[in-house]
Amino acid sequence: MKYKFEKPTGTTYAEIGQPNSLRWEVLYRDGNTFIPKSGKLKCKDFFNDMVSKIVAGRDLSIYGWSTAPLQINDTGVWMRLTHLTNPELFENNINTIINPKMKEDISLELTTELLGNDEALLFIPIEIFKTTYLISLTSWLVRLATYGSTLESFDKALDGPQAIADHAISGTGVKLIRKWGFKVPKDYQQYWYFCGAEYNSVKDAAPNASLVHNNGVMSWSKGVEI
Repeated sequence: MKYKFEKPTGTTYAEIGQPNSLRWEVLYRDGNTFIPKSGKLKCKDFFNDMVSKIVAGRDLSIYGWSTAPLQINDTGVWMRLTHLTNPELFENNINTIINPKMKEDISLELTTELLGNDEALLFIPIEIFKTTYLISLTSWLVRLATYGSTLESFDKALDGPQAIADHAISGTGVKLIRKWGFKVPKDYQQYWYFCGAEYNSVKDAAPNASLVHNNGVMSWSKGVEI
């Protein structure tokens, strides 16, 4: 299918370097036209901030990034991924390793379409943005899929060579993923962010931006009995 992409925003953010060259650009889809709503992001933690917007209706700003300008499609979030090392291998990792596990656990899957050169479209269902745990897990796995090598299996990917190189999730975070997968237990479904019994979205529905931004799988794992 032929798509039209409007001009990139050119926005930059105060980001630290990442071990992976991947860049993420949040898009809004209008028919076959994609409208960039963010600059090209290095860090996946910005997606935690989007959970606040989508679930709590509260925009957050941090490191020059703000969720306020984001326009999000009702069914999910479109992104343009750039700087892919091996686009075909990336797509294969998504379709053979990540999607089967996601579909088994929560009957959802990611959609990808290669755009040529080092770029691809990625669609993440809106349900993944219901908790910072799910989007943190999903975006991490997507990044692991872009290292230019084959993921052997879902379980092996969690502490395989790509995960070691990426070093975003390890230890208790990996244990939590092995326990939960994409299925957040019923007792934890009430939380869109969770840092333990005292710091969570039930106790405080309007936390500071830094807490949400850093509330990925590793933060969840510190407050959950594994």
